[in-house]
Amino acid sequence: MDRNDLEKHFGEEHGYILMNHSYEVDWLIGWVLCERKGILGNCKAYVKKSLQYIPTLGWGWKFSEYIFLERNWEKDKEIIRSQIREFGNYPDNISLLLCPEGTRITPQKLEASQKFAQKEGLPILKYHLTPRTKGFTASIPYMRDKIPAIYNMQVQFKSNDSVKPTITNLLLGKRILGHIYMQRIPMKEIPEDQEAAAEWIVWQKVLKKQVIFLQLVE
Repeated sequence: MDRNDLEKHFGEEHGYILMNHSYEVDWLIGWVLCERKGILGNCKAYVKKSLQYIPTLGWGWKFSEYIFLERNWEKDKEIIRSQIREFGNYPDNISLLLCPEGTRITPQKLEASQKFAQKEGLPILKYHLTPRTKGFTASIPYMRDKIPAIYNMQVQFKSNDSVKPTITNLLLGKRILGHIYMQRIPMKEIPEDQEAAAEWIVWQKVLKKQVIFLQLVE
């Protein structure tokens, strides 16, 4: 996504952001981008319910109307339905973040994910965990008339950087350099059938484009 398209669209419309979760600080990089566009106050995300109890940060997320999920699908699908419908009626543009992998990647989790993918006949991914598709496919039907585009976002740090992307280094005031890939995908390109939408997020542009970017900055 070039700078002109970024300025034209991002933050100027409701957006659904799909982002990797590979580092301690990738979500903060997303915050920095949103702050530069003046939309940080209207950013929401899907997070696990236990995080709302973290002092200061979790409380702020709660008051900012983040979507807190319980990892109980019968409850979570109703939470998703009601909150996304509400977001669509906001007078200001909102950006809703989903990390489809569901957790931060580690070597152990990647190995387990690859074994699962092999068992289920899914593509074996090198840089990502196999996406969890339920939250994505449950959200899309309530977004189609309200949110015009998905933003496919990948944050990456070079493995040979001397300062590692950690919370500790940020608190110590050390400078870290991140790389962002972003692609705007019109909502109309997402299949309406839930099974096809799940296949889309696993097989199509989201991860294939990210792999190209990852290879460029390794």
